[in-house]
Amino acid sequence: MNTYALLRAGGKPTAEESMQSYDGNICRCTGYRNLVQALADAVKHVAQHHLRSEAGWAGNLLITIQRGFPSDLFPALLAADAEVSYVTKSTEETRIPLAEFKPGAVPFNALLTKLHIPNLQSSFYKYFRVGQRKWLSHCFASGGFRVVLDSAKKITEARVELSDFDKFLLPVISRHSELEFAGESQFQTIDNPKGKDDYRRQLPDTYIFKFFKEAQAFFGMKQWPAEELGSLALKPLKAGDLGEVGEQPGLDNKPQLSAMGLTTGAVRYTDDQPMPGLFGYPVLSEVATGKLEQLDTAQAFKVVGVVDIVTAADVPGKNDCGFAAGEEPVFVEIGGNIMTVGQQIALVVATSYRAAKAGAAAVQMKISGANEGAIITLDQAIAAESFLESAHFKNSINKGDLEAGYSSSDLVFEGSTYVIGQHAFPMEKQTALAVPEEKKGMTVWHSTQGHDFTRGVLAGVLGIPGSFVVCKQTRAGGAFGPKNSRQAPVAAMAAVAAHKLEKAVRVAYEATLEQNAVGGRHSFKTQYKVGVNKDGRIQACDIESWCNGGCTHDFTGFLNLEMGEAIPSVYDWPNMRVNVHAMKTNTPSNTAVRSFGSPQGYFVCEAIMEDIAGRLGKVPEEIREINMCTKQNAVTPWGQPMEFYNVDTLWNKLKQDAKYEERAKSCEEFNKTNRWRKRAISAVPLAYGHCYAYAAGTGALVNIHGSDGSVTVHHGGCEIGQGIHTKVAQVVAVSLGCPLDHVRVADTNTEVVPNARFTGGSITTEVVCEAARQACKQLLQTLKPHKEFLKKRDGKDPSWPELVAAANTVLGHQEKLSATGIFAPTGNKYTTDVEGNTLGQHHGDYFTYGAGISEVELDVLTGEVRTLRSDILYDVGQSINPGIDIGQLEGAFVWGIGYYMYEEPLRDTRGVERSQGVWAYKPPMAAEVPTEFRVELLRDNPFPKGVLGSKAIGEPPFMLAYSVLGATKKAIASARKDAGLSEHFKLPMPCTLDAIHQ
Repeated sequence: MNTYALLRAGGKPTAEESMQSYDGNICRCTGYRNLVQALADAVKHVAQHHLRSEAGWAGNLLITIQRGFPSDLFPALLAADAEVSYVTKSTEETRIPLAEFKPGAVPFNALLTKLHIPNLQSSFYKYFRVGQRKWLSHCFASGGFRVVLDSAKKITEARVELSDFDKFLLPVISRHSELEFAGESQFQTIDNPKGKDDYRRQLPDTYIFKFFKEAQAFFGMKQWPAEELGSLALKPLKAGDLGEVGEQPGLDNKPQLSAMGLTTGAVRYTDDQPMPGLFGYPVLSEVATGKLEQLDTAQAFKVVGVVDIVTAADVPGKNDCGFAAGEEPVFVEIGGNIMTVGQQIALVVATSYRAAKAGAAAVQMKISGANEGAIITLDQAIAAESFLESAHFKNSINKGDLEAGYSSSDLVFEGSTYVIGQHAFPMEKQTALAVPEEKKGMTVWHSTQGHDFTRGVLAGVLGIPGSFVVCKQTRAGGAFGPKNSRQAPVAAMAAVAAHKLEKAVRVAYEATLEQNAVGGRHSFKTQYKVGVNKDGRIQACDIESWCNGGCTHDFTGFLNLEMGEAIPSVYDWPNMRVNVHAMKTNTPSNTAVRSFGSPQGYFVCEAIMEDIAGRLGKVPEEIREINMCTKQNAVTPWGQPMEFYNVDTLWNKLKQDAKYEERAKSCEEFNKTNRWRKRAISAVPLAYGHCYAYAAGTGALVNIHGSDGSVTVHHGGCEIGQGIHTKVAQVVAVSLGCPLDHVRVADTNTEVVPNARFTGGSITTEVVCEAARQACKQLLQTLKPHKEFLKKRDGKDPSWPELVAAANTVLGHQEKLSATGIFAPTGNKYTTDVEGNTLGQHHGDYFTYGAGISEVELDVLTGEVRTLRSDILYDVGQSINPGIDIGQLEGAFVWGIGYYMYEEPLRDTRGVERSQGVWAYKPPMAAEVPTEFRVELLRDNPFPKGVLGSKAIGEPPFMLAYSVLGATKKAIASARKDAGLSEHFKLPMPCTLDAIHQ
């Protein structure tokens, strides 16, 4: 369809067809050129490709009118003076201006037939929008702008149409200074009473300024730098190049074994397990505190399909499903106290998911003292001295003499940071399917990282021996931490219901439900006092930190330890003290999330480096370099040697390879000639401690099938997308000397491999690979005499099937072709000085090291940021699978971009999550991935203490995304300099659009 036909088309063309037409070759003399370019921008922000391929412009306009949908297209068409035609059964075609197309103006049964857009010759038209994220994000405010000039180039007509973010459209044909925004902001929270309103209110001024700059350029009145016109243009992502080959035979870039099935949708997850059975939907508390006095279920039972409502009275064993014993009931009992919004009250069981959800909504709760004394924020908890007592780490680090350090300093100053939380937001939410077995046993399929922990919880809840509970899993569709401990409450609800009804029961959370009921990353408030010399070398640092643990302990104690130990990073701190306090609030229990407490600690560390640089008038990289450990003094503040330290090597190599100095000068030159666009580049180093103890003892079972030599491997880890099955299969194939396609990794099953630890800490893959390797060594000993016999007989090495067949067919002496392995190195070490004095506990066994450099471009007027390029160099030892490791590295880095720049969980004054679902919560997408993304693993670098020379990878690169935040801060500093403001300032985190605006 060409553009001319489209402009007079009916409601039939899809949005995708419209967009393709707008991108076509349009005659510049028609007056449509700048209009269709602007409309193309508007249409591209309507939903996704598959929806645009089905839905048309007419549907978009109708839901805007009928349901108040915040359309991007509507204000764009309003400003273009568009008109629509419609018909009804009883009327002929009627044509009205789009400005009159309001609720009640058009019959409800009207059919839109045509969209009319006038020729806008002698006018200039532009459409602007800004959202939390570039794509698939509703806007803070969008608008269409149009001016008409006469022959003297004076404005004869002006049109501005703006969309209101929350409510309906606010058409304005007047001065922009008179604009008013209606309605309460969706983002109004207890921590940020004004929400995003201040930012939204200034957007019309921004748009008008941008519009007139572009209009001047369009009419040839004034030329502006091309870089400063329009929005930050997205460039296609450059194709990735692994550039890596394995350094060991058989251990190379094998794709994930399930890659084809994952990309085609052929693989099965927990929710795909076949069942005739029932569906459960939880009834959750809507208040943060109170006493549950009564449950009224009468209306729920009237919902067609509702079978039963399961409560605390139905729990056959202990009503306890938390990580710490006695803290968290499966269901709140009548007369019991409520701890948080989202706490489990009951489970409605029905014949369908929809019926269960409708039934849950119909349950009425009588709660006394609702929200009385509720503690929602971290500051409220600190003021009330509300502690999680056993999760503190006082003197987590205590080295040297602080006062002596301050006395020898040229500058002593104090500062503070606040880091927000983060939702894990896996594609597959919390899910469990409980199937009752004979003798009151229970099989549970669930999406988890801790199947053996869940098995133990369910045994207690059901009041049966642990051997009667079997937990299984094919894979998890993402996990990222909360599926360690927060999966058990979901599985417990399903198991109690299945036990009571003697039928299979499935409980599957949707995104909004999970975000309101399941905690995430801990937020932290930190105060510090630092002493430095004139050159920026740190002499003393005292850090006091408080975290929001939520309503129970969960993993908070472990997390606080890791947060404190992440603060030193790669730097030398001669005198240092770190205290980390755990605060209790009436919010869902926060828990493990990818990289655990390290991102919070790393943020504190690098914020201090930037604070020092700002106060001394230096660049942060200079401060980082002068304080960076060398191979000679690479010892942590708690006395642990950082073995095989190579950060200085990585740092220098990456800066050289990425041409850091050259690009930094290029950014300076760009900023001198551009007032409203800024570029900056930042480099950060990293050291990350890993602890085998997190997964130590997780075993593996390797079975060789004598009929054909195929191999089945069972292990205690969970496939959560990190490629654990693929690496295990590779290690087994290499260890046994069999083809990789002979190896199958079976589903995780507590009945086959018991006593497994959690899958997490980046370490489980190594542990189970080594466990499988140990099992293979036993099998090789069994096969050895048969191999020697066959080689002597035939004069050559036997093939794998021949070898297995020989071991399996010895008359009267068939060999055992099954073996188990386990890897359980020691952890939780203590370090002492030369006199035997304990310096402090550490839980790390080794460190991985890395460095990252990012360059960004900032739109000063809107606050939008585009990451132009990121370079990463990382030490993973001798990789078992470089392709998977690079994928994990890239994924962790982009996760970090989301944490530091975009993702913002917000709760209101009642403790209710306001940023629920994909509509309000915005993890990064492809547009947030660096346009040029260069990732390299350090080669020729085997780790002598690692499994086959390798190191862990999954979590550490997350912190290197701080380079994006650091570069953004530099770009803001350049804009502040132009405005006559101080270049030393405090930047909120996450660095959202409104934070940049502040």
